[in-house]
Amino acid sequence: MGIFKEESIMKEKAKQNLSYVEEVWREESDVTKAKNTEIGKYNIDKLLGFIFSPGPYYYYLFNFQTMEIDYVSDSITSVLGYEVSEMTVANWMSWLHPEDSDFIPVKEQMVVDFLFKQIPSEKIPKYKVSYDFRCKKKDGNYCRILHQAIAIDVDENGVMHKVLGVHTDITHLKKNSDQSVSFIGMD
Repeated sequence: MGIFKEESIMKEKAKQNLSYVEEVWREESDVTKAKNTEIGKYNIDKLLGFIFSPGPYYYYLFNFQTMEIDYVSDSITSVLGYEVSEMTVANWMSWLHPEDSDFIPVKEQMVVDFLFKQIPSEKIPKYKVSYDFRCKKKDGNYCRILHQAIAIDVDENGVMHKVLGVHTDITHLKKNSDQSVSFIGMD
């Protein structure tokens, strides 16, 4: 069977599955009836974090002009046990697991190479960077952190000013690292 025939069969099966899903939801007409809902009554930020984050997380703003962290969310305390005031670049580097601390510069070099050598500067804010590492919590235990970052302030010359980063505890999902770096296109 040729690849085009297989693709055609897959598309037809997907259509059938979609029709079935629509039928299931139509049977629950009370659930799907249109209702006027004010989005403001929901805490969308918390809801989005809960739905799309694979674990407890905190976020921060990194300033590339000063090479400092401009902001860190209060949730760092529930994730790592540290107070907001303790989150500095130097402290963060000291919290890295000794075996992982050698890989962070390598991973960041991969990020630099990709963002500044492989894509046009106007595309920089359209890519999310992701990798994981182990981080020491205040109680002395280590957790595995999923690091995700995206440039949110890039000037017309391709100079990065600010990056939004999210650190999520994924210890319950992943025990070992493959030392990979992912670049996820957002457009």
